[in-house]
Amino acid sequence: MKKEYSYLSVDAFLKNYQLLKTDEVKRLIAVCHRFRDAYCLKLEPRDLMNEALTRIIAGHRKIPEDVVLVAGIAQVIKSIANDLVTSASNKAWQLEVVAEESDSVMSEVSVFSLSPEEELLEAQEAADVSEKVMAIFRFFENDADVLSLLRSITDGLKARDIVESTFNGNQVKYDSTRKRLMRGIARMKSEGAKK
Repeated sequence: MKKEYSYLSVDAFLKNYQLLKTDEVKRLIAVCHRFRDAYCLKLEPRDLMNEALTRIIAGHRKIPEDVVLVAGIAQVIKSIANDLVTSASNKAWQLEVVAEESDSVMSEVSVFSLSPEEELLEAQEAADVSEKVMAIFRFFENDADVLSLLRSITDGLKARDIVESTFNGNQVKYDSTRKRLMRGIARMKSEGAKK
């Protein structure tokens, strides 16, 4: 019998991502380093991380609710890295090397089930998701490009459609706006931690 999965909404993802500890984010960047090196990708680890976050926020990649967020994001990173390497080359020998190395990388990402306390905290946190999303909109109230990007994401547009419709085909403007969004979310998280 096939298992039915419930996935985190984009709002729930954003809320839970803001709650990640610095060490957890560093673990994810380390996963990006490992996949970048294992797949011989020609991009920076932070770019791979941003791509994973962008695809999750855009709704192109989903994380099951019953998976620890760090492990779910690591799986998305692995999937994107695999997509990049297979689109660049379909050589069988490359894919075999990648599969062996990715298995060793994933074994380093520990997955633990949630304790009853953590489940209660998650339920409580889910209650104010819309407030957190509105806080993101308020944080960027003076950045029209980021607001347009956020509206497009919440409307469910795909990245390529956002580039075309929101940024008139300007990929560079889209990329820089997306990076400002991610930096702003990280800043909100760090400012929230200081309070």
